[in-house]
Parts: sequence; C-alpha cells; structure tokens
Amino acid sequence: MAYDGWLLKIGDWIVPNTYIQPETYKVGNNKEKIYDKPDYDNVRHTVYTQNKSATIEFDTAKNFNLSDIDVGKIQEALEDARVTTGDLNKNAYKLKFYDPSTDSYVTDKHFTLEPLIYTVSKVGPHRVFYYPISFEFTEVA
Repeated sequence: MAYDGWLLKIGDWIVPNTYIQPETYKVGNNKEKIYDKPDYDNVRHTVYTQNKSATIEFDTAKNFNLSDIDVGKIQEALEDARVTTGDLNKNAYKLKFYDPSTDSYVTDKHFTLEPLIYTVSKVGPHRVFYYPISFEFTEVA
C-alpha cells in the first residue's frame, strides 16, 4: 500500500499531519538487505533480514503550538493504544506508520516510547500552550 495521506497512527487515531514537523519525521528501518540480484528472467529478488528494532522519531510542528486540548488527544490515543499483555513486560503502544524505504505502511508492531517532556510556551486564561514535543518510539523486540 502506497502513502495514503498520513504518517503515523497511534492505535486507531491518525496523528494529524499538522502535528508533525515534516523534516523531523524519521523511520529507522528494521530490515537489512542480505541479497539483491536479478534472476534468469531479469526479475529482481531482494531478501531482507529483520535483526534490528525499528524506530520512529518526530517533533511536533513549530508553527502549530499544541494546546492542552491537543496534548489531551495525544495522551488519550497513547492510553487507548497501550499494550501490556503477553510477553511484554513494559508499556508498549500499537502503531501503524509510513515507511518511506518501502513506500508502504507497517502494521501490528509494538513500540516503547521515551518519556515525553512538556515545556510550556504560553499560559492563557483558558489554555496552556507548549513548545514542540519530541517523540521517540522503539520497536519491542
């Protein structure tokens, strides 16, 4: 499946592209190419090994100040996507993400999340606004 208009889904919630600073979206592929050759019909065959943990990193957009409402949506999505069953002995999150190296979406993977740091940029009478927040997800091996 090719790119479908979004980069990341946390559980069932599609992270709005306006939340993501585009140049900070990084996907560390968990595949390492071990074989890549054409066969006798000149059809290319590529074999990968999956020996690394995938990573997804991004910062929230600089030109879109997240408010307490936006942070609440993110926290709710993380809570809904939390997985603590099976052989996982730590909190993990179910993500679906766009992998530019394959021009497809990766699904059914569980990731841990580095602690989020919230820095207040402005306080209003009814809202709190935050500087960009950095997200760093690492696949659970």
